[in-house]
Amino acid sequence: MEQQLTFGSKDRYYAQSEPGSSRFSSSHLFAVEYELVDLVRKLNPDVERIVQRTVMRWNRKVREILRTETGLQLATRDKQRKVPIQVVPGLPQPLSRLLEQTSDFIQWNLVLHQALLSSTHDGLEYLLANLDDLTGLVEEKELSSDELGNINYFIKKLIHRAESFNLLHLILNVNEDVLGAYYFRSSVIHLHWLPIGLVASLMKVSVEALTTVVLAHELAHAYSHLGLDIDGRSWETNDFANSDLYIVEGLAQFYTMIVCENISESFPSAQIAFGKLLERQSEIYTVFRHWSENDVASGELIRHCLIRTRTQGIRDYAAYLQEVEQGNDLLMKKKTESTKGRSVQKGF
Repeated sequence: MEQQLTFGSKDRYYAQSEPGSSRFSSSHLFAVEYELVDLVRKLNPDVERIVQRTVMRWNRKVREILRTETGLQLATRDKQRKVPIQVVPGLPQPLSRLLEQTSDFIQWNLVLHQALLSSTHDGLEYLLANLDDLTGLVEEKELSSDELGNINYFIKKLIHRAESFNLLHLILNVNEDVLGAYYFRSSVIHLHWLPIGLVASLMKVSVEALTTVVLAHELAHAYSHLGLDIDGRSWETNDFANSDLYIVEGLAQFYTMIVCENISESFPSAQIAFGKLLERQSEIYTVFRHWSENDVASGELIRHCLIRTRTQGIRDYAAYLQEVEQGNDLLMKKKTESTKGRSVQKGF
């Protein structure tokens, strides 16, 4: 297991008292980030509008599912917790740092055009295999197969370079929420349309599907933190901030999975996008899959663990796992007693 961190440690950009500007950094990356905007918009001119439209389409439904599954509400007769969602430009701080570390923007450009290079390579392979017949069709002077072969070899080397750079792995292993963020001290959610468009292109999923996944994840953070239980209690902010990253991100990922499952009939692309993310994310974002012996924890179990974690002020991941184990035992006991009860009623 990786070195454990707390969700709200000071080095995390969404732990600020107020959301910082996400437009562009004031460093030398200013021009490079603008280049990235141009590049992403060339790949999908409507990316920002799609993210905004997706929030409008799915915001209410996602909140409804989270209310049902967690048993928590942001609004009651006595209290109301508003969590606005803002679609913002620019790169969040961790991705700006990543761009600065990789420095050479041409590599980012190359990776985003990898599919184009691959199709060009395939086309040249076809051309080389049928060169004599094809040049005759267009009545052109014979082309040199050596020249075409050299070009194809050059393209193949570029494809290999793009694969070895593995930009998607670099982005998804930052171990911070970089596609969106829940600013828990000011109760606002930011969705970053630029990295959403970038990652959607790299993963070959739709912007709408990935936006829905990010929306569900960040709202799951908000409901876990601010949601009111039947006694009107929420997760105390300092406990939430100082809880192990595995707890907070694991809970958010579990409920993101539940949201995607609930809307899969009407929007299967969201579940596909979530699955593709899980294949590439670090343990922090996948650990929830091991909270039950059969790798599929029930909603009842996780709801029990979430409430216990909040009310008992559990921060340590080892202590949380004890709650998971005890919760599993408790549910198995209830299931056994229920089965015995039905057997007695039937006269067995």
